[in-house]
Amino acid sequence: MAHVKSIAAANLKQWLDEGRNLAVVDVLPPEYFAATHIPGAVNHCVYQVVFLSEMEAAFPDKARPIVVYSASHHCHGAQDAAEKLLDAGYEDVTACQDGLAGWKAAGLPLEGDAPEPLSPSDLGSGDFSRMADPAASRIEWIGRSRNGRNSGTVPISQGELRFKDGRLVYGFFELDLTRLANENIPDPSLAAVLIAHLQSRDFFLVDVFPTARFETTHVTTMVGVGNGEANFDVEGQLTLRGVTRDLRFPATVERLDDGRLAAEAHFDLDRTCWGASYGSGRLFEKLGMHLVHDIISIQLRVVTQAV
Repeated sequence: MAHVKSIAAANLKQWLDEGRNLAVVDVLPPEYFAATHIPGAVNHCVYQVVFLSEMEAAFPDKARPIVVYSASHHCHGAQDAAEKLLDAGYEDVTACQDGLAGWKAAGLPLEGDAPEPLSPSDLGSGDFSRMADPAASRIEWIGRSRNGRNSGTVPISQGELRFKDGRLVYGFFELDLTRLANENIPDPSLAAVLIAHLQSRDFFLVDVFPTARFETTHVTTMVGVGNGEANFDVEGQLTLRGVTRDLRFPATVERLDDGRLAAEAHFDLDRTCWGASYGSGRLFEKLGMHLVHDIISIQLRVVTQAV
């Protein structure tokens, strides 16, 4: 891997003042470039798969000096862009590791007049509540046995997320088990057999308990986490098959581009704790081909309605 040269923001400003024939490239997404950028810079987002092809079209002379910068010295974008360019045969690539934040901190001039995009972690301010959008919310599940695995979905029929000072403090959602679905079996008749089995007393006894409900009892805000990481520790109770048990999982709550909020979590649960005991090797003997693993993997996504 080629060694990447670096330059401080103040030294880059000096190079520009000297009129050097170099290209300054902002490698952040275009909405951030439109808000604020170094004067004279051009924008080619390193996160796009077409980054190199765009750069080669814009700068066919691979001997021309190029300086790349991203958000701050914490952001790996400039380093990543420089390494990609060097690997592609560019001869003189320098990363301004201070980034845009360092340029601002040095009091250097800026261009751009678009509003700064909100961070995904900016969940709003004040105290407010958002209802779930059932069309955009669901649970994906994976169940396993000695013969393989099955996967599918359960729709979320209703739910709510409440916030205080921009922090999640409460939430609930309900699942419509009558609409339990399979996604991995291509034969509809065989998929229907599986769903009927799961909805029977062997598993979730849907005729008697058509819904399941999760409600939080305590939510803790995680500090010092980055965008995309779990930012809340959620404790609550899941009522399934008429049985209520404690359930705890980390969750990521983010603002979507359209202003809606989305809570996502990934965790495992032991179905036998809620009485779904069919095929459990802990509870039955000599199961043969009927052995079913106790653990179900869950991917939860609750998206709120548009404001």
